[in-house]
Amino acid sequence: MNKTNSPATLSIEDLRTSFKDQVIAPGDPEYDTARAPFYGGIDHHPAVIIRVKNAQEAASVIALARQTGMELAVRSGGHSVVGHCVSDGGIVLDLSGMRDLQIDVEGCTVWA
Repeated sequence: MNKTNSPATLSIEDLRTSFKDQVIAPGDPEYDTARAPFYGGIDHHPAVIIRVKNAQEAASVIALARQTGMELAVRSGGHSVVGHCVSDGGIVLDLSGMRDLQIDVEGCTVWA
């Protein structure tokens, strides 16, 4: 973990290796669409958007934010009216790919 006052360097290439086909950075064709919240009027430009597929990947992105000292925004549906789902210069943890639903009928429990 980075113990200095300055953030660690974030390597997009390293992220693309760790999170295959899930890293969106400035300059990528889908960047502007991926960074835009559902409601317009927010024009933040995150350093990177990482779409995770499971809780383990989400935990890795949270650890990355801690290590680098970068702001972390969590995006589920992107419906934050004030733009909390996108960071300006930080990391966006995009949960939109986590669409698993597990139903335990006997236990009357649902995990989403």
